[in-house]
Amino acid sequence: HWPEGIVATHQVADRPPVNWTVVRSDLWEMFHQQPVRIQCLNLVAVGGGALFDQILLARHAEDLPAGPPSPP
Repeated sequence: HWPEGIVATHQVADRPPVNWTVVRSDLWEMFHQQPVRIQCLNLVAVGGGALFDQILLARHAEDLPAGPPSPP
């Protein structure tokens, strides 16, 4: 039995971007500055497909790479 999960949404754009785009989502802000234990992560694209190259988790923004990665 899995406990009921928490849903956080983050809409990037009304339409999919034409070029590769780096998107940062602050889970701390998405969860209203409340601690949350991540046991599972589902990524969903409504209305079409999506490509995900990297997912990075860090305690602080400073722990993440400084700039966007090179396009694939």
